[in-house]
Amino acid sequence: MEIDIYPAQKIAIPFLRIAIRRGNNIRDLYDVGERLGYNVTDLVYLDARVEFPLTTIVRELHARPGAAAIVPNLRHLDGIDSAVRLIAQVITVEGERVLERARHRLPGDLGVERMNTLITG
Repeated sequence: MEIDIYPAQKIAIPFLRIAIRRGNNIRDLYDVGERLGYNVTDLVYLDARVEFPLTTIVRELHARPGAAAIVPNLRHLDGIDSAVRLIAQVITVEGERVLERARHRLPGDLGVERMNTLITG
């Protein structure tokens, strides 16, 4: 079975780090995503007290191949944005930036296969 990593309908998964959320973050995630032509899914909260954020993000992105991650700003990815970009585009509400999926591994990056192994066991 072949998985279509570029679905006809663009999908964005909104991620929000609970510890630093602000007043309109949730509404802004949906507004920007929809304005950019994405079908925005249910909100996913990131809370390191519950689960390592990269684990949460990878699980959600793998459940929807080809989806983008949308966040209020890169602080919500807490330094793991380059790892997330190995598997998906990252969209930021702040500045409405679309950071393309990384095409090549950079020295020191884990790589998608290794990252999946570490997360899924």
